[in-house]
Amino acid sequence: MNPQQTLQRVGEFIKTHGIKGELSAFIANDGYTPDVDKFVFVPVDGLYVPFRINSVRPKGSQSYLISFKGLSDEKTAAILVGAPLYVQQDEIEKTDEDEDVFYFEDLVGYTLVDGDTTAGTITGYDASTENCIFIIERPDGKEAFVPAADELITDIDTDNKILSMNLPQGLLELNA
Repeated sequence: MNPQQTLQRVGEFIKTHGIKGELSAFIANDGYTPDVDKFVFVPVDGLYVPFRINSVRPKGSQSYLISFKGLSDEKTAAILVGAPLYVQQDEIEKTDEDEDVFYFEDLVGYTLVDGDTTAGTITGYDASTENCIFIIERPDGKEAFVPAADELITDIDTDNKILSMNLPQGLLELNA
């Protein structure tokens, strides 16, 4: 059996935290909460490697500090930074919002629209802090930064690759 058929992506590892092997993880699926002694799976060289959770602490509404058995220092844990995080599908509680889960990298290449104004194209993101940001290329070629906050997103049009946001007035001018 292909492990991808029984696994579902729920988030990604953002950065190491401290020197004892703890990792900051962003969990984008509201139906999953990491728990001690449960396994998560990380693709390493094409294989889904299981890691048993040793400890978990909430860091925000969608962020957790997680340590794993066998990863006891920052250098060892650093190999997981940027890696996607998978769990067994049966560990995810089904919600009505499961269809609407997006990851930051899913939105790279989307056109960001603020009201009736095209703000630019999302070229990347920075999730190294709890307050994640989109990196956009403005129509004039300059780079700008926009908070990737759920409360600012008004629509995601996957057919036309458009992310509509309601940005605070003047935000884009601060980036100019």
